[in-house]
Amino acid sequence: MKPFQENVEIRIILQNRADAILANANNNQNWPNNSIKRVSIPLPANINVNEIKELHVYRKQKRGGTPTPTIFNIAEKDNWNVDKISATARLKIGGVLKSYKFPDFISPLGSRNPLFRFVYEGGDGKTEGQFFKGILSYLSPDTYPRTTAVNPLLKIETLTGGDDLRGGNDNLNVLIRLKFRPVRNIALNNINGSQNWGNFSEHTFTRSISALLFTFDDIEDIVLRHTGGAFGQGIDNWYLDKLKITLTIAGETRVLVDQVAAPIHYFKGDARSKTFQINR
Repeated sequence: MKPFQENVEIRIILQNRADAILANANNNQNWPNNSIKRVSIPLPANINVNEIKELHVYRKQKRGGTPTPTIFNIAEKDNWNVDKISATARLKIGGVLKSYKFPDFISPLGSRNPLFRFVYEGGDGKTEGQFFKGILSYLSPDTYPRTTAVNPLLKIETLTGGDDLRGGNDNLNVLIRLKFRPVRNIALNNINGSQNWGNFSEHTFTRSISALLFTFDDIEDIVLRHTGGAFGQGIDNWYLDKLKITLTIAGETRVLVDQVAAPIHYFKGDARSKTFQINR
């Protein structure tokens, strides 16, 4: 936050409708380094996903009755690197709430480079400036080639916080609990492949599920289990700051879990498991 710059403003450009605008998206708050922030922008009723056209992000200079002042103290110019933008639309279609995931906006130069750098003044308008513009183009799963029989596809995205997942013998298991009786569950063990997930690192796990036939409505909840010991010297603990779980069945994709916090859960001691209720 700086006295000569506005807060973040986000606009969703819609076809033949007024823009959906979220002013002061950061709510006057600092967004620190290496943080993931999520905001929600209400959309008009009865909108189709193909009417969602563009995403605009602004970090404007404050303007008043006098010309924008020249700032000689460089510390007063707040620059801001945005590394990635993810956008998902949740729309009610035929009485059913569905999620539509747009392709992520990332730097064409790779993950070690910012998508866009917001600066107080100047910039080329392409890699830095005061205004970012992205095209929102949704591709239906039906447009992708697939075989005649497609198993459900599960995708799990995580962000580790300030305490890493060690790997080795300290790993992450995921259990999808179903409503079937007698109980039939889907166990996905060691999804990190015994690898270390370092502090503030993001990881994605994708797996085709062929164990049994089930639907979205058959899912009771999802349990994450850290396999570290309970107590003692050298025991591994783990901060989970972001969790997003999506499932695709017969071409339809739904977001089952979508949470961000600092942390969502601290896996330690006798708190090695966390149960997540799924979005309905």
